[in-house]
Amino acid sequence: MEIKKQLSVFMENKAGNLAKFSGLLEESNITILGISVTDAVDHAVIRLVVDDPKKCTHVLGDNGIVVIESDVLQAEVTRQPGELKRIAQILSQESINIDYIYGSECQGSGNSALILKVSDPKKGLEMMKKHLTN
Repeated sequence: MEIKKQLSVFMENKAGNLAKFSGLLEESNITILGISVTDAVDHAVIRLVVDDPKKCTHVLGDNGIVVIESDVLQAEVTRQPGELKRIAQILSQESINIDYIYGSECQGSGNSALILKVSDPKKGLEMMKKHLTN
């Protein structure tokens, strides 16, 4: 469980843009650890966590792509019913809001990896460490 840098970019929502975007990362040897793409009428919001956020920000900026950085929580949780409820309850006890969440399976561990954008990442991390590791 840790705080990670999430990078958010806005792109025109058309065929081929995601391929070009991910190609820039591949060419720069940047690995995507988590990604969410949300569509709107004429654009897409790409939120991602990568292995080298500073390098990624520079690569995208050098290619004319505006990047917004934010802190998010990354947590590996047991893949079983009720885990999201437990996390949401822990955070809500301290009035920490979950703005959005995305995730994937942790290959080979049987757990899930969650990326949470919360209203107070430092306090959220403290609460999750306290309640999820005991």
